[in-house]
Amino acid sequence: MHPRDFSLDTLLANCAARHGQRLAAVDGSQRLTWAELDARVTNLARWLLAKGIVPGDRIALLRQATLSEERLAMERELAELEAREALAPQLPVVLLEIERIRRASELDFTLAECRTQPITLKAREAAKAIISDRLRSNFQSELRELGSESPVEVTLGAGEYGEHPYEMKLQSRPDVGAGDVLSEGGEGR
Repeated sequence: MHPRDFSLDTLLANCAARHGQRLAAVDGSQRLTWAELDARVTNLARWLLAKGIVPGDRIALLRQATLSEERLAMERELAELEAREALAPQLPVVLLEIERIRRASELDFTLAECRTQPITLKAREAAKAIISDRLRSNFQSELRELGSESPVEVTLGAGEYGEHPYEMKLQSRPDVGAGDVLSEGGEGR
């Protein structure tokens, strides 16, 4: 056997192929089969790769306490592994977690200190955040608390993988750095 046969993304794909309709994860009333979990993880990994993530890139993760940590962390970590394998196992994508936004300056400082690489960013363009549908209202509230009157304009991305719920355009305040923030709550459909 090859070491690749024991990688987590390969094991997930094998479980999905052999036990696709069996239950893989339970989060309150939501249940995911192995096939559904594999599809969500693959979807997120492909989306990251399509956004231009390269070996060694760092992606910031915005954590929200209201989310079920175990299931979302599992999906995120599996997607990271799948993206890592597609790029090069020895040059991983690094995922960093940011607990909460308290002030715009904190987010700006944290992203700068972590040296995160924006996925798509042009000068003076609105920042993009990758967040789940469940996070929209929470995230909007937090940005309003930071002083922005209408911070969020929702735009689902369209591209090679079709409309994608991971994308959301943020109207960036002048004192907020424009960078991409990946929530561990990103959910595929």
